[in-house]
Amino acid sequence: MRFIGDLVLQKMSDKYLLVPTGKTVDVFNGVIKMNETSKIIYDAIKLEKEKQDIVDELINKYQISNEDSILYVEEVVNKLKEIGVLID
Repeated sequence: MRFIGDLVLQKMSDKYLLVPTGKTVDVFNGVIKMNETSKIIYDAIKLEKEKQDIVDELINKYQISNEDSILYVEEVVNKLKEIGVLID
Protein backbone atom coordinates (compact mmCIF):
# COMPACT_ATOMS: atom_id res chain seq x y z
CA MET A 1 0.00 0.00 0.00
CA ARG A 2 1.07 3.54 -0.60
CA PHE A 3 -0.33 7.02 -0.49
CA ILE A 4 -1.03 8.98 -3.64
CA GLY A 5 0.12 12.58 -3.65
CA ASP A 6 0.96 14.89 -0.82
CA LEU A 7 -0.68 14.73 2.59
CA VAL A 8 0.16 16.76 5.67
CA LEU A 9 -0.56 15.42 9.15
CA GLN A 10 -1.37 18.04 11.78
CA LYS A 11 -2.06 17.50 15.48
CA MET A 12 -5.00 19.43 16.92
CA SER A 13 -5.52 18.81 20.64
CA ASP A 14 -6.03 15.03 21.01
CA LYS A 15 -6.94 14.49 17.33
CA TYR A 16 -5.01 14.46 14.09
CA LEU A 17 -5.98 16.03 10.78
CA LEU A 18 -4.77 14.66 7.48
CA VAL A 19 -4.86 17.42 4.89
CA PRO A 20 -4.22 16.99 1.15
CA THR A 21 -1.92 19.52 -0.51
CA GLY A 22 -0.91 20.34 -4.06
CA LYS A 23 -2.50 18.22 -6.78
CA THR A 24 -3.80 15.78 -4.18
CA VAL A 25 -6.60 18.30 -3.61
CA ASP A 26 -7.90 17.28 -7.07
CA VAL A 27 -8.35 13.72 -5.75
CA PHE A 28 -9.71 14.59 -2.31
CA ASN A 29 -10.69 18.09 -1.26
CA GLY A 30 -11.34 17.78 2.44
CA VAL A 31 -9.83 16.99 5.81
CA ILE A 32 -9.58 13.55 7.38
CA LYS A 33 -10.02 13.49 11.16
CA MET A 34 -8.06 10.74 12.87
CA ASN A 35 -7.59 9.44 16.38
CA GLU A 36 -4.35 8.07 17.82
CA THR A 37 -4.98 4.57 16.45
CA SER A 38 -5.67 5.87 12.94
CA LYS A 39 -2.44 7.86 13.16
CA ILE A 40 -0.51 4.70 14.06
CA ILE A 41 -1.98 3.02 10.97
CA TYR A 42 -1.17 6.07 8.82
CA ASP A 43 2.43 6.16 10.07
CA ALA A 44 2.85 2.43 9.45
CA ILE A 45 1.56 2.74 5.89
CA LYS A 46 3.98 5.63 5.29
CA LEU A 47 6.77 3.30 6.44
CA GLU A 48 5.49 0.70 3.94
CA LYS A 49 4.69 -1.87 6.63
CA GLU A 50 2.59 -4.89 5.69
CA LYS A 51 -1.00 -5.14 6.94
CA GLN A 52 -0.19 -7.97 9.34
CA ASP A 53 2.63 -5.94 10.87
CA ILE A 54 0.19 -3.08 11.48
CA VAL A 55 -2.32 -5.50 13.00
CA ASP A 56 0.38 -6.87 15.32
CA GLU A 57 1.42 -3.36 16.32
CA LEU A 58 -2.15 -2.52 17.39
CA ILE A 59 -2.46 -5.80 19.29
CA ASN A 60 0.73 -5.08 21.21
CA LYS A 61 -0.17 -1.46 21.95
CA TYR A 62 -3.81 -1.88 22.93
CA GLN A 63 -4.00 -5.54 24.07
CA ILE A 64 -6.91 -6.22 21.68
CA SER A 65 -7.80 -9.38 19.81
CA ASN A 66 -6.40 -10.20 16.41
CA GLU A 67 -9.92 -10.02 14.96
CA ASP A 68 -10.60 -6.54 16.38
CA SER A 69 -7.24 -5.30 15.18
CA ILE A 70 -7.83 -6.64 11.65
CA LEU A 71 -11.26 -4.99 11.54
CA TYR A 72 -9.87 -1.63 12.61
CA VAL A 73 -6.94 -1.70 10.18
CA GLU A 74 -9.23 -2.69 7.32
CA GLU A 75 -11.72 0.03 8.24
CA VAL A 76 -9.06 2.75 8.11
CA VAL A 77 -7.40 1.34 4.97
CA ASN A 78 -10.73 1.01 3.16
CA LYS A 79 -11.71 4.59 4.05
CA LEU A 80 -8.40 5.93 2.74
CA LYS A 81 -8.85 3.93 -0.49
CA GLU A 82 -12.45 5.07 -0.80
CA ILE A 83 -11.48 8.74 -0.77
CA GLY A 84 -8.70 8.06 -3.27
CA VAL A 85 -5.51 8.77 -1.33
CA LEU A 86 -4.32 5.16 -0.87
CA ILE A 87 -3.68 2.39 -3.39
CA ASP A 88 -2.43 -1.20 -3.12
